[in-house]
Amino acid sequence: MKQEKKAYQTVGRGRHGRREPVASQRWLGWSAMVLAALLVFSLLAGAALAATSEVRFAVGKKGFAVGGQNMSTEAAAFVKDGRAYVPVRGLAQALGLAVGWDGIKKKVTVTKGEVKVELVIGNKEIVINGRSQRLGAAPVIRAGRAYVPAREIAESLGYQARWDAAGRAVVVMPAAGQGPAEAAQKYGLSLNQAYHNLHAQQLGVACTTCHVQQVTGEIQVFSGQDVSPAAPGPVDRKACLACHTAGPGRKLYGR
Repeated sequence: MKQEKKAYQTVGRGRHGRREPVASQRWLGWSAMVLAALLVFSLLAGAALAATSEVRFAVGKKGFAVGGQNMSTEAAAFVKDGRAYVPVRGLAQALGLAVGWDGIKKKVTVTKGEVKVELVIGNKEIVINGRSQRLGAAPVIRAGRAYVPAREIAESLGYQARWDAAGRAVVVMPAAGQGPAEAAQKYGLSLNQAYHNLHAQQLGVACTTCHVQQVTGEIQVFSGQDVSPAAPGPVDRKACLACHTAGPGRKLYGR
């Protein structure tokens, strides 16, 4: 069997120097692959835990906790004017989101499945799948990092957020209530009709802004203003009712 030749390097100077074997390129390559695999696994595991567990962003601490595990990030949550802000990259890492940054437009894009959320630094507007809504506070840049108001962004992606005053932490968790499949089945709608086509073409709002009101025996839809110029049709009413009973922060499709 052909033996691999060992390479050597000189450690130290002059007569005190000594020759030591250099780790083979093959060994270094395998080590890099193993480390990369472990990193990917840890990120995926964190995202999987976040789907069912609370994620805590402690104010002033660079990291978050999920399922009892502490994960490090390069930025920390903070409070400004009574609102909690979380770093976009940290939130994306915690929830397994895709995030993009347009430096020219100063625009942040966050994607989760079929939900696309767009925000511009300094602008109190959020665009969810092409439909614009108002925010209570605008995203900001601090120390070169983009931050977003925690509660409203979490809800736009199908989560809930609360403030833990004792622990001074923002807590993001899966939205409570029925899932979309159960709500669709209960109100006689196909999942595709209720949570894909209808949302994209007619309603286009999150459940937190899709309010249901009983008016003369019919369900009417309100989200600050009528969803469409005409009164919502029967399918609209059923879909929004399903959305409403699915719990805060749910979308008409997805989580």
